Amino acid sequence: MQIDMFRRALGQRFDPLTTDRLKVGVAEIEAKKAALHPETTGVDWENHRAP
Repeated sequence: MQIDMFRRALGQRFDPLTTDRLKVGVAEIEAKKAALHPETTGVDWENHRAP
């Protein structure tokens, strides 16, 4: 849900600093999501490779 909010915000016009910070925020949240829910990343964790 937070990722969607950040992505919607990125669709608006902001100054470059704000846009960059929003991109960093999305990356941070996606990294946390991947750590908590590895099955949603599309990576085969048993064989350590992407599909």
